[in-house]
Amino acid sequence: GGSSDNLEFRQWLKEKGASYELLHFGPSIYGGLGLCSDKKIPAGSRLCTLPRSLVISESFVLSQTPLAPGLLSLVSFQAYPRSSLFKFSTFILSLYVLHLKFNSNSSTNDSNSTHSNSNPSHSTPNLFLPYINQLPTTFNDIFHWNSTE
Repeated sequence: GGSSDNLEFRQWLKEKGASYELLHFGPSIYGGLGLCSDKKIPAGSRLCTLPRSLVISESFVLSQTPLAPGLLSLVSFQAYPRSSLFKFSTFILSLYVLHLKFNSNSSTNDSNSTHSNSNPSHSTPNLFLPYINQLPTTFNDIFHWNSTE
């Protein structure tokens, strides 16, 4: 996103209780933005804090989103080895971010609204909209192939 998107994102982080005084946002060599520092950071310094409410975790997706029932029905966690569970966890998080990206209305940022889903604890995609708007739309490294590859 552009500088105005970055400002919205930084304001959103601050309003939600995140802090990163020793760091600033700057361009990443991989595209998009990253957290950077132009100074030496003393050992033991806290680089940033992020409230749990801003963390998109597997447990969050499986308990507080409209995707939870379908994802929980896909697999019995006890039936798979740890390596498969890690892959499933990555799948869960990726699927939720895609859900947010393609189900968010970029013209609104109503973090208090909820899905029309029957479970009122299901979070709205708009809660994470400032974050979703910061995700890169293109990649320039070998790990992200194009559609013909």
